[in-house]
Parts: sequence; structure tokens; C-alpha cells
Amino acid sequence: MKRWSKEEISYCSNVHAGETAEEIESNIETYLAAVREQQQLDWISSGLWLSEQAAEHYIQYPASLQRLQSILHKQQVRVHTLNAFPMGGFHQKVVKQEVYKPDWSQPSRLEYSINCATLLSQLLPADHSYGSISTLPLGYSEDWTAEKHKAAASLLLKAVDQLQKIEYRTGKQITLCLEMEPGCVLETTEQLVTFFTETLFPAAQSNGTKQGLISRYIGACYDICHQSVMFERHHDSLSKIIDADIRIGKIQVSSALEVMDPGDRETQYQLQDYAEPRYLHQVRCINSNTGQLEGCPDLGTALEQKQLDLTTPWRVHFHIPIQSHDLDSDKLATTQNGIIDVLQFLADHPDLKPDLEVETYTWEVLPKCHRPTSSGQLIKGLIEELNWLSTQLHHFKLLIDQS
Repeated sequence: MKRWSKEEISYCSNVHAGETAEEIESNIETYLAAVREQQQLDWISSGLWLSEQAAEHYIQYPASLQRLQSILHKQQVRVHTLNAFPMGGFHQKVVKQEVYKPDWSQPSRLEYSINCATLLSQLLPADHSYGSISTLPLGYSEDWTAEKHKAAASLLLKAVDQLQKIEYRTGKQITLCLEMEPGCVLETTEQLVTFFTETLFPAAQSNGTKQGLISRYIGACYDICHQSVMFERHHDSLSKIIDADIRIGKIQVSSALEVMDPGDRETQYQLQDYAEPRYLHQVRCINSNTGQLEGCPDLGTALEQKQLDLTTPWRVHFHIPIQSHDLDSDKLATTQNGIIDVLQFLADHPDLKPDLEVETYTWEVLPKCHRPTSSGQLIKGLIEELNWLSTQLHHFKLLIDQS
């Protein structure tokens, strides 16, 4: 059975503001190093976020890349995976739909992604031949077109060609992993599978690209929060992805906000604290009359318009610290059980070993009663998340015993 060590459990550094090379390096020295030291680990794996600005800088200036490598080595941080979903501006006052720009119909998205892949091939440890990169699920559905769909498939085929060249040159296999998200072109597992089987694989055949190369270099990043918001059964979703010959390169371990009684006046008042202005917080529920999934593009809009079913639980795309089962309220809970379901799936499939990355980027926008007020408190919260996940992995016999 392929199992994980505590050192291999990463958290995504997009929780830390900073887009320049200097800011990213400072975050490594300030936060990642502290998390490793306080966990008393020999080394720690990082799900590093590199902005477009930083990626271009490291590509253009090899001495800067060498400095980054030196800092990672000194702080005993290993990079197995990168987050290349947001290209920039992820910590500005208002992000919302801007996080999906540019989408996969734009050449700049391809250039940024290949820059990240090139850098990851240089950052991977010498004894590690595989790396994953998470990227957006093509784009935001609201402004998507058939022309964009065709262009995205074409650019992903170009990515396959570039990723194959990187592997020939470096011996490192980098897989670009599409991360489904509510409100995007690929928000459900069915849509992801359909894109591969009815668009990407046929386009590859027409282009003379072997399907095996698609499966090698383009895969899926399974964000547990996102698919919980979509009310998906994780075992079924993960099985469908595997059965379609799609590589699950990365699993982002995350938890969504679940609203047990959205029609309650006190609950509506509490939810105002989660309707913050920076990030998009898509809402989904199962209509009690039709049994169909319905949704709203953002929590603030859902609270204002009151068009969703108020008699059935809502799930909100708001990443809640994964160790939290509830939120000090009998009306506000989390989808933590979704994480347990995914770990059970991994226990049942011993040949799978995707990168595991805790991704709670929302610490700074949590309601004040849950928000860290210092870097020390944030570090403590990150450690609690990693320790909780380690405990769960141990329960499913997925953690390497180092005693």
C-alpha cells in the first residue's frame, strides 16, 4: 500500500500574501519553516504558490532560482506540487471572478503554466521524479463560449507537448491537474470526464497525439470542498475519474461551510460574517420539491435575493479549517465528513498516491471570532490542520509509522 509520511503532507502557501520572489521567499522563511520546526519534522512538503510575476522572474533570472533552491534547502522545505490556479492578485481587497482570468482560452495561461512546470522540474527533490500542478477548470462558466472551449483544448494539447519536452530534458514528469470548482466550466465530475472523453481525447487523436500522453500530462486536482459543495458522493466521483483514465495527480484536502437551517433568522445573521468581499463563495442546495441541485454565484447574493430553498441545507464554497467539525453553532457545520470519505477511498485503492495538500486559503477572511490575529496564531492553526489530517491518515492506516 502506498502511504504518506507526515513530511509529505503539504499545505498550500496561497494562504500567505505575497507575489514577488522576495515575498515568496520570506513566506518560506517565516511560515513554512516555523510550521516544520514546531511539528518537529526533519523536512516539510510545500504546496507552493507562484504568481505569474514570480514565475517569470525565476525563469528570467537563474541566480534568483538558485537563491530559492538554497532557501528551500536551508529551511528543509521540499516542493512536490505547485498551485498555478490564481495568476496574481489573490490577496487584493476584491478577487471574486478575477481569479479565473486569464482562462484556458488565452495563451498567457499556457505560458504561465509551462513556466511553473519548468520551475517545478528544477525544484523537485533529486529522489522525486513526479510533480503536480493545479490549474483552473478551463474558466468561469458565465462568459464561456464554444470558441473558448475549442481554444482551451488546443492550448492544453500544446501543454502536453511542452510537458513531454520537460520530461525528456529533466527526467521529471509534471502533470497539469484541472481543479473542478462550482460556477466554472468544469464544476462536476461528469463535466470533467466529458471534457476528457468527448473533447480532449478526440482532439488529441485528430492532432496525432497519443491518448496515453494526455493521461500522463493532464489530470485532475480533486478539491474535496468544491465537490462537497456540489453534493457529490466522493467515492463515486473519484471512481468515475479513474475509470475514465484520468490521473488524479493531487487532492486538495479542504472543507466547506454547511448551513443546516438557512431559513432561520439567527442563521441568516451569522452568515453575514461569511459573506465577505474578497473571494467568491458559491452556494448550492438540493431543492426539497424538485430534488434538483440549485445554486447562487455568491453567498452575499443568496442572502440578499432569498431565491434558494430555505428549507434544505446550503453548502457554501468557503474553505473552513479542516479540523473544525462545526462552528460553535447548531446551525453552522462543515463538510468535514467528505474528507473522511476521500480517505476511505484512498484506503480502498492502495495503488493511488496523489499529492495531498491542505488548502485553507481563507484564514484571513474568516469571521473575527475564528480569524487569527497574529502570525503565531496562523501558524498554530496550520499545524492543527496538518496534525488533524495526520491523525485521520493514521486511522485509515495511510500514515507511515515512524516510531
